[in-house]
Formats: sequence, structure tokens, C-alpha cells
Amino acid sequence: MLEYPPQMSANGYKPAAVHPELPPDKLRWRCEPSRLPFETTAQAELREGFIGQERALRALKMGVELPRRDTTCLCAGWRARAAAERCAHDRGAAPRDQAVAGPLLRQQFQDYRPAEIAFAAARAGERFKKDMQAGIDFLRRRIPQVFEGEPFQRQKGRIVERFTVREKELMDDFTRRIAREQFALGHMQVGAVALPEIFPVLEGQMVPIEDISKMVHEGKLDSPVAEEIERKYEQFRQEFTVVYRKTLTLSRELASELSYLEQEARRSWWME
Repeated sequence: MLEYPPQMSANGYKPAAVHPELPPDKLRWRCEPSRLPFETTAQAELREGFIGQERALRALKMGVELPRRDTTCLCAGWRARAAAERCAHDRGAAPRDQAVAGPLLRQQFQDYRPAEIAFAAARAGERFKKDMQAGIDFLRRRIPQVFEGEPFQRQKGRIVERFTVREKELMDDFTRRIAREQFALGHMQVGAVALPEIFPVLEGQMVPIEDISKMVHEGKLDSPVAEEIERKYEQFRQEFTVVYRKTLTLSRELASELSYLEQEARRSWWME
């Protein structure tokens, strides 16, 4: 049996050295107040620029000094901005404020690519942002007033009334046809939703179609009559599916016309 030295494994490699564990108080640096040359921070000397960020400062300076127009330096914080301004000042130029504008600022609302806006004056971008926010706040107050106005509500009412009449004509025509065969259109509660349903009418009462076979077993209804009722029910169910789809189409057309009306109202107000 081969034996290896205590520090040697079978493959010839030595195992990693085992370091002693660090106590918790050695895992983070602590500043001893006695090492500070002042009693309070009010007595401390103000230091300008970065502390311990020489590489970042060199990178920022290189980015500012590059002659290419498509170079961007992102600075976060007033110290970084001040350093960029100093680098640009040494180069004889001032950094521009940059902003990105969405489609609302593009001509005719057709180009949906964001646009870059450059401001020569320092901090002009902040003023632009405040002005844009003020404009947005104004639109949030003013646009709802346009929709609440009498002209818009009058046009909206005419559109809704036109579609309501068309939907009522469809449903009334179907209701009259099934009434001639002793059926009626009602609603059946399914959970929290009331769904439209067709009911046979027996002795002036609407009866669920599920109760027809039960009435036959109880001797309250003859089988041939029940079969005829069930046959007509299936026929009317198919017809009602067609009518219901037409009403859904009308609802979509109504929503489309109302959406177009709102767009035209906003556009007309904007062009005033």
C-alpha cells in the first residue's frame, strides 16, 4: 500500500492551505473617532472633486475630450457633473444637457421614434423638464373638460342612440318571432353573472328547459309536446347565437366610433 507525504495527494497536488477564520469584528472597517483631526464635521475642511476615484476621473475626462459627436458620458450626482463641467471648461467647451422627446413632440404625430434634444445652456434640461411637466398637468386638467363639454356629449349621445336603436330592433324582432311559438327571452343567473336564456312559456310561466323532462315524468306534460318544445328550443338557441353575435359586432362598431370621436375632439382642441 502506497503512502503519501502528509501534504501530498495521490495525484501529486498539494491541498489548499487552510487559513484561520476571521472573527466578526475583522470583517468590516471601522473608523475610530480619535483618528479624526476635528471635533465636529463643521470644523472639517471641504474637499472638492473625487476621493479615491482617479480611474473614473480619467475615463470621464477622456470621454469629454473625444471629438466624436456620438459619444455620451453619463454623470450621476452633482460631484460627477461638476467634474465633467471642469473637464469641458479646460477643453474650451461646455457640456450640453440632453433630453429625449417622445412622439407628442414630433411633427404630425407620424414619426414614433424618440428624438434627442440638446440644450447648450447648463441646466436648461431641468427647466425643459419642468415646463413639460407643467404642460402635461395642464392637459390632464383641460382634456377631460373637452369630453365633458356640451358639443362632445351631444355628438356622443347621437352615436350611442343610433346603435342602441339598431340593437333593440334586432332583439325585438327575435323576441316577437319566438313569442309566436310560446317562448320568451329572459336571463338565467350563473354565479354572479346573468346570462340571456330562452324559456318555454307554459300556462303563462317561463319554465327552464331542464324542467321539461321532469314535468313529463311527473305526468304534467305529454312526451310528444315535450319533444316539440325541446326541438323548437334548440332551433331558437341557434338563431339567438346569430343575433347575439350581431349585437357584439354592433358593440365593437360603437366602441370604434366613440374612440374616433374622442381622437377628433382632442385633435380639434389641440389645433385651436
